[in-house]
Amino acid sequence: MRERARQSFAEETERVHRGLRRRQFASWVAAAVLLVALLTGWAAQKVSDAVAVTGEAQARVERAFERQAALASKLEALTGGPAPEVHRLAGVVRGGAGMEARIDASAALNTALGTALASEPLVAQEGDNASRLKLQEELVGIQDQISVEVRRYREGQAWWYATADNPFARLAIRVGLATGPD
Repeated sequence: MRERARQSFAEETERVHRGLRRRQFASWVAAAVLLVALLTGWAAQKVSDAVAVTGEAQARVERAFERQAALASKLEALTGGPAPEVHRLAGVVRGGAGMEARIDASAALNTALGTALASEPLVAQEGDNASRLKLQEELVGIQDQISVEVRRYREGQAWWYATADNPFARLAIRVGLATGPD
């Protein structure tokens, strides 16, 4: 009888230990899942922050592009004639296929505007020369602004790419918690 009681006690103890081990394993799995969820949420927030910074920088670049493209019509008014290459480049800058194409077109437009402005002969009327000088100053100013804003845009993109390049961020992008780089 004692032997049977010991065996029954040993079996009950083993059953209880198995249950405890099972619950302990389930607790570890739940903790791991919770940790992954928290890290994924944190990564999604970081990626979203990078997306916001990049979007703001892109908006500033686009406003600068609009200002630069507007200089084409000012040049035409000053020179009294159309400049087809300038207008073509201004159209690409206003709404080209992609940001990199627009950045390249902006640099070409800046060169074309400067060349067109420099090729115009000085006129005898003082008002026209003042307008020309003002247009030159605008051209320099907008090109400086574009270079600063493009640098900020590229820094934002680099941050976006770097932030999105970790396993938790990729998981967040895959499940739709964040937007991946283009």
